[in-house]
Amino acid sequence: MRYFLTILLLCSMVNGFAANNYITIQVNGGMNYNINTTTGLETDQTITNAFQLKVLNNSNACHVYVRLSAWNYPAAWVPVNNYPLQVIWSSDDSPNDANIASTTTVNTSDQLLFTQPSHAGATPYNYYYKLKLLALGYTDYIPGTYNYTFTFTMTEP
Repeated sequence: MRYFLTILLLCSMVNGFAANNYITIQVNGGMNYNINTTTGLETDQTITNAFQLKVLNNSNACHVYVRLSAWNYPAAWVPVNNYPLQVIWSSDDSPNDANIASTTTVNTSDQLLFTQPSHAGATPYNYYYKLKLLALGYTDYIPGTYNYTFTFTMTEP
């Protein structure tokens, strides 16, 4: 039995931010899980220091969200409403952020990760995250390759 999961991360901005506001993502290593043992199916797996979000918002306060925007799976699999991926906040260097979600299960609707008040200056703030694959078990998933695409969105309140 082999399960492969690949994660693709995308960023977007909405609501007409000025040019001096942005969000970027830096992936810090492989975003793949290869599960080929019973232990792999029975235990959670975490990629530490998986990615970093960089946010600069000089104009207004912003909210940053994550959602599952696309996914591919084996043809014989019947999708379940059981999303096995979590984004886990590790740390950040912002002195004034708010509403930080420590653990967020990613699904198809926007999930708030944090709120960043406006700040003057050219230095962005960095947010560091782990990526966790919850134990898949034996009933909801079949062997094969699963690809997930996350979209991170920065919006004005």
